[in-house]
Amino acid sequence: MFGTAAITLANETTCVIEGDTAGVKSTGVCMLNGNAFAAADVLGDALGLIV
Repeated sequence: MFGTAAITLANETTCVIEGDTAGVKSTGVCMLNGNAFAAADVLGDALGLIV
């Protein structure tokens, strides 16, 4: 759901993801576990999930 995204680590396995899609800002959470990455965010009425 992100046009551009900035990812900031909160700790070793958790991060915050902030995005801008066509001027609409969104914030979500992400998780890291080895080579696995998952992120979720809300953009308007839509929920996004990336695994």
